[in-house]
Amino acid sequence: MWGLHPTKIQKMMEDLSSQYETFGSSIEITQDSDKKWYMRVRSSYAPAVKQFAGEAEISKRALRTLAYVSKNNRITKRNLFKRLGGSIYEDVKELEEKGFIETTPFGRTKKVHLTQKFRDYFEM
Repeated sequence: MWGLHPTKIQKMMEDLSSQYETFGSSIEITQDSDKKWYMRVRSSYAPAVKQFAGEAEISKRALRTLAYVSKNNRITKRNLFKRLGGSIYEDVKELEEKGFIETTPFGRTKKVHLTQKFRDYFEM
C-alpha cells in the first residue's frame, strides 16, 4: 500500500500495542484470530465509558443535521427540510431520542433547538 511489507506492518503494530500496554493506557491494541488489529477500551475501563458509548452513536446523516442545527439554532423543521431534504425527519427523531435536540411548536411547524446535553457533550 505505502511500500511497507506486511511483516514490517505486523512489527509496527506489535510495537505500538506494547507501548500502549507499557504506559497503562485505557486503550488496548489487539489482534484477533483472523489477524485483524483492533483498538478498544480495556475491559477494566468499560464500566466507566459504558454510559457514553451508546449515546455517542449518531448516524452520519443525523450528525450532518445536528451540525446544521448547531450553526442555525432554533431553525424550523420546514427550513431544515428546504436546506437538507426529507431525511431530516428521521434525523430529528434520532437526535431527539438521544437528547441532543428538542422541538417546540411554531405555527404549523416546529422549531429545532439544542439541549444542554448537546452543550455538555460537545463542551460548548
